[in-house]
Amino acid sequence: MCGIIGIVGSKDLAKEMYRGLLHLQHRGQDAAGILSYDKHHPEHVSGVNRIKQLGLVKNLLPELSEIGGEIGIGQVRYPTIGEGKLQDAQPLYITSPNGILGIAHNGNLVNYLSLRKELEREGTEAQTSSDVEIILNIMAKKYSEHNCLLDNIVDSIQEVYQRVNGAYSVLCFNKKLGGLIAFRDPKGIKPLLWGKRTIDEKVSYGFASEDEALYALKFRDVQPLEPGVIAIVDNHRELHFRKLRQEVHAHCAFEWVYFAGTEARLENVGVYGARKRLGEALGYQLRDRNINADAIVPVPDTARTAAQSLAQVLGIPFEEGLIKNRYIGRTFIMPNQRDRETAVGIKLKPVREVLEGKDIIIVDDSIVRGTTSRKIIRLVKEAGAKKVYFASTYPPIAHPCYYGIDFQMGKELIANGKSVEKVRATIEADGLFFNTSSDLKKAIGLDDLCMACATGEYPADISEAKRLGELREILNERTRGSQLI
Repeated sequence: MCGIIGIVGSKDLAKEMYRGLLHLQHRGQDAAGILSYDKHHPEHVSGVNRIKQLGLVKNLLPELSEIGGEIGIGQVRYPTIGEGKLQDAQPLYITSPNGILGIAHNGNLVNYLSLRKELEREGTEAQTSSDVEIILNIMAKKYSEHNCLLDNIVDSIQEVYQRVNGAYSVLCFNKKLGGLIAFRDPKGIKPLLWGKRTIDEKVSYGFASEDEALYALKFRDVQPLEPGVIAIVDNHRELHFRKLRQEVHAHCAFEWVYFAGTEARLENVGVYGARKRLGEALGYQLRDRNINADAIVPVPDTARTAAQSLAQVLGIPFEEGLIKNRYIGRTFIMPNQRDRETAVGIKLKPVREVLEGKDIIIVDDSIVRGTTSRKIIRLVKEAGAKKVYFASTYPPIAHPCYYGIDFQMGKELIANGKSVEKVRATIEADGLFFNTSSDLKKAIGLDDLCMACATGEYPADISEAKRLGELREILNERTRGSQLI
């Protein structure tokens, strides 16, 4: 699960791309990059320039002056395929017969390994271990078949739809087009939105994984790009749409629960409202079970909204009993389990005057591997809490995700093959509560959701997914020796 942004028609591209990526930083913290096109660039004949660095967006600052022109795409990376090396950081680009083609994406290709072998047999050797290179090469090969650029664009994306299985939202830059291309997988598993603005009678367009990255740059009328539809901004700054596929949608439910910012609005549904309703659903469940406590404490920050509404339903005080160290990033999207476990110990600090001698209900967005939940419960009990109940806004995660969230092996999931009671005992809670899948659908307000990690019902073919999960596990083993300072 990454964050992408693209802008066409900017007078201050470097600054706007940087700001836009900062607004998406919560979606990926392993690498960041920007690719731009400047037809008036004094040094580069191609006009194409790229900067990328491992780590946070701020690491791009020393090179930001190299970004110019009016067209750019960028990404913050959360790796689910590949080794996390700088060469895998996006955007990537290639020189094709119809001009330089650049690309950035958010998602995960389930049939990555077989497609990579297919392309190698066709004479295209992969230069990175990033799955977006597969999409890039498929498009580049198709680009050589027509003289008409529009036909090339349409046919290349049709080829992607036919060959690629998985979840993907994509932004492409084409030098010959002099504009941007945006599309999503036909099921719309990953979010992608677009907006328009007019400054001094000049029109520009923006695309991003979340709407706040666009609103912050003064884009307006922000709305989702419909899955299966291509959006093309040409060199005249005109926006065209072409519908290629129509399938049943399967939007990732985990976006509303964890990944997206609280202020975001995805598929026309606000994240804040969804999280509030998830907390209310938990509150009604706990009330029906006669669960009482002295305080409701959220695991910051994504569970705060749900914890507040849960507290209102139960009539129990909402308290900030855990304080987040602002200098530690999001632990869930750290690249391996050792880093995640180490980070929890320095990320959260207990407020003893809130916890000591009290019965506490801890609210978190989800429970994935269980190690973080157990550490939090121990932390709260060590601070003097008498009883600690644990409430998760998301149903038990018992099945792997193959569409862009980094738990691709069932054996690493605490709820895989286990009852709620066994999970409760493992994380050492005095009581454990989950929302149901129907609670989740009702809270988000959409029926066309992907909840495969909870239900085991996958919207796209996963026949090749086991090999992909095994590959990811091998790569995690290689990096297991890394330590946080």
